[in-house]
Amino acid sequence: LQKAKNEYAQAQTNYEEALQVYRELAQENPRTYLPDVAMSLNNLAILQKAKNEYAQAQTNYEEALQVYRELAQENPRTYLPDVAMTLINLSIFYLQSKPDPEKSVAMALEALDCLQDFTQIPSLNDYAKIAHQVLAANGVDATGTPLPAKT
Repeated sequence: LQKAKNEYAQAQTNYEEALQVYRELAQENPRTYLPDVAMSLNNLAILQKAKNEYAQAQTNYEEALQVYRELAQENPRTYLPDVAMTLINLSIFYLQSKPDPEKSVAMALEALDCLQDFTQIPSLNDYAKIAHQVLAANGVDATGTPLPAKT
């Protein structure tokens, strides 16, 4: 809500405080609190991206992705969608904020791969649509093949 109201400083303080609490709780009970750590990192990165704090956003997106990947190894049905969401966020980040077409395409393709078994879930189909949009913006299709030039 604070981010939506452009109260970025307060939102960032709250995200950072929540992240600290979740990190402490995750030390005692990682199964329960690591997903909250990852979501807090992802949310903080979104805010930092909006504030043009690209280095911090990149670090937090990448840590969130690492945590979700670890969680997905143990429980893919639960956490692969979160891996995909974070990959899509990073693919957009590398498309718009810190242009790196190679990383943007690789992450969008990996997100699509993560979503293959979830086509029956509408919200995850939205993630797939976004991944396809990122690929098209990078000039490639869902196989990574360059799109034909527009005439």
